[in-house]
Amino acid sequence: MTELGTVGGAPVGGGRRRLSEYFPWPLVGVAVLLVVLILVTPVLLSTSGPPAAGTIFTQARLLVDRAPGQNVTTLYVEAEEPTVRYASVVITWADGFNWTGSGAPPWATLNWSVVLNQTQVLAVVLPVMSNPVAINVTALYNANGVAYYVGVFAFYVTNATAATPDTVFAVTATSGVSVPTSIPVSTLPVIVPLADVGSGGP
Repeated sequence: MTELGTVGGAPVGGGRRRLSEYFPWPLVGVAVLLVVLILVTPVLLSTSGPPAAGTIFTQARLLVDRAPGQNVTTLYVEAEEPTVRYASVVITWADGFNWTGSGAPPWATLNWSVVLNQTQVLAVVLPVMSNPVAINVTALYNANGVAYYVGVFAFYVTNATAATPDTVFAVTATSGVSVPTSIPVSTLPVIVPLADVGSGGP
C-alpha cells in the first residue's frame, strides 16, 4: 500500500482544510465588489430621464480632424454619450492673425466673430480652411441640471514641405483643458475634453 505524501508542502488526499484555502480573501473581496457593481450599475445607467449635468455622459468634447493631403480642418463638438442633446453650442473664431504654432497667439488682440450658433443639437460640425485659426467653444447642457462646457484653442497646420511637415500645432487658453501641442495629421482625429465650468457659465 502506497503512503500518502505531500506535493509542494500541501497534503495530498484526506485531512481537513480550512475554509480560507477554498475562499482566499482577495478572491472573496473581488467577488463582493463585482456583486456591488452589478447591483449599482442599473442606477448609474438609468433610462428614466436624461443624464445629470456634469457627469461623464454630458461631458462635451472637441474632435479635431483633417484628412492627409486636404486643406480643410474639421471640428466637431459632441458629448461622450451620443444621445446627449445640448441646449446650445456656440463657436466664435478669429483668423487672419500672425501665428505659426510657436508659443501662444495674441489672444487679447484677436478679432472674434460668431461662426456657429445652434440650439437643441446632439453635435455640431465646423469645417475650417483658415490657417491659423482660433476658436472659442461654449456648449450648454440643461436637460437635468445645468453645465457649461468651454474651451479656447488655436490651431496651425503645416504643409508637406515644412520643417515639421503635415502637423497640427495646437494651444489652449483654457484652464483645465489639455491639448497636444503637436499632432501629425496622419494620427488624427484627436479628442479634447472641454472644461466643465458648472452652472455659472463662462
